[in-house]
Amino acid sequence: MSGEGEAPRPSRKRGRRKAPRELNSEPKREPKRAPKSNAQKVREAVKLLSEVAESRAQALGVPRLTPFMVDFHVGGARAEREAQVKRLERQLTERARAQVPTQWRRGRVYCFERDEAVEPPERWSVFDGHDLLGRPQWTTLTQLCLRGDPEELTALSQEPPLPTTHLHTDLSAYVLESVRAGRLYDVLAQLVVGPISERFTPVTLDEERRVFTAQVVLSQPEGLPLQLRVNLLGLDESELFDGAARCAPRAPLAQATHALQRAQQRARKLERALQQGGVVGPELTRQAERLLSELRASLKRALSAHKHKTQHAQQRHHEMERPTSHARQDALSAGEERLFLDAHRDTIVAVGPKGRAHVFSDRGAHVTSLRLGVGELERKIGQGRWRPLEPERASAFKEALRRS
Repeated sequence: MSGEGEAPRPSRKRGRRKAPRELNSEPKREPKRAPKSNAQKVREAVKLLSEVAESRAQALGVPRLTPFMVDFHVGGARAEREAQVKRLERQLTERARAQVPTQWRRGRVYCFERDEAVEPPERWSVFDGHDLLGRPQWTTLTQLCLRGDPEELTALSQEPPLPTTHLHTDLSAYVLESVRAGRLYDVLAQLVVGPISERFTPVTLDEERRVFTAQVVLSQPEGLPLQLRVNLLGLDESELFDGAARCAPRAPLAQATHALQRAQQRARKLERALQQGGVVGPELTRQAERLLSELRASLKRALSAHKHKTQHAQQRHHEMERPTSHARQDALSAGEERLFLDAHRDTIVAVGPKGRAHVFSDRGAHVTSLRLGVGELERKIGQGRWRPLEPERASAFKEALRRS
């Protein structure tokens, strides 16, 4: 018994004791899903293929993808299936690319006469506007320097040559006629950089020389709003970005592609302002030129990263005696077998005695002079860099020299 005045003990509620899990009990299994039917599998495969096609089309610049047919085989060994995957991927890309409006074809320029996009005829060709029939015209980097800043020919005349950059906007002579015809295509501005290698570095003596062009293009395919694009010529855009992904972040190619991505982003922003009526007339051209001016500065910095590779050639060129005083007389005295066409620069080279060589324009303007090393003339001829000058062109050249 409890004593008087003792507080009662609080009652404790006992919860129900859980039954011990049986040692041999199996974990609870998820209910099995019903296997997909053949129709579901086919439907999923078609959906995935459609997603790939839409992605390819968006990357290529197709505004609205029109459904298309593809051909492929099923069954076979693993190697055959892998080959079929590659063929199918190629078909998806090619069929999507075929729907890109003609004015937007990457790496090409629109031809009004033929209503198609055409590629530059050579790796070093520079777009030079349209003629009266709307056909793209092309020039060379040397001729561009002669028209703009002849002093840059000194950089081009070195071995190996140093890259030059040119920015110009006078490429719209055919725009008015194209608007009247309902086919708007206007190169608002373009930046020309070259010669460079495919790795976007100054070229070495043995590398193929290319000229890279970035254009800001205004166009309006039928039924679509005004569009603004950054078009690249001379170097394949996909190869540029794929190559940049495999190289170091500070490599010239990586820096160049990063600058191009910024330029493309600015172009899209400018396109939105254009479509909303915020940019019109001459202001659009000024904005395009400003865009390429910033790109020009970035690309020059990327190229300067490898400038030290050409310092030895520069020093040798500047320290060597350049026989400029003999230029005119050597050229006039040279026989046809000593007159050559520089295929890369479209200039005329007259080879004189004692290894002297002189570079001229077609009109007889003296560009530069140099001394050829042992075997250098034979090497240039063997590589196809210097080609014998045609007799008619040689006669016209000497006549221009006499008049000068």
